Amino acid sequence: ISLINDEIALREQLIQEYQADAGEIAENMIHNEKEIQQLHEKVDLIKKEYAEMIYNGYKHRGSYSKLAFILSSKDFYQAIRRVDFLRQYTEQRKFQLNEIYSASAEIQNIQGLLELQRSEKIILGQSEAAEKTEIALSKAEQEVKLKSLVAEESKLREIQKTMNWMQSF
Repeated sequence: ISLINDEIALREQLIQEYQADAGEIAENMIHNEKEIQQLHEKVDLIKKEYAEMIYNGYKHRGSYSKLAFILSSKDFYQAIRRVDFLRQYTEQRKFQLNEIYSASAEIQNIQGLLELQRSEKIILGQSEAAEKTEIALSKAEQEVKLKSLVAEESKLREIQKTMNWMQSF
């Protein structure tokens, strides 16, 4: 019975560890979901800015080409500044596009991590349920053994009473 009690105590401790792990996973999942939401907002903002930049470039492409923009400069230094501006504009478009790709990739990575965490949480729940079942079985076994010991004790007491009664004669 003592061994069964020890086994039950260990299983209950294991269940508590499963619950703690599940709680930690749940916290990580909430954090990751918030991070995904922030990344989605960031991607949406960058996409909006990028779309505006592309639209403005498209809108002004016919009436004001890059070459015309540079050649319409008042002097050589203004032309250099305009070339630099166009270079920076192009770099900014590339940078925004890279930001969109990297944020999207990060979203996919975090979503994969979330799926893994969900799987771990399910496995922990299944393990916890299995341990609870084992505890119930151990308690039932303990109860059977206890009843058996009580019955055996009753028989031994009867035998002892009989022996004491016979010795008194």
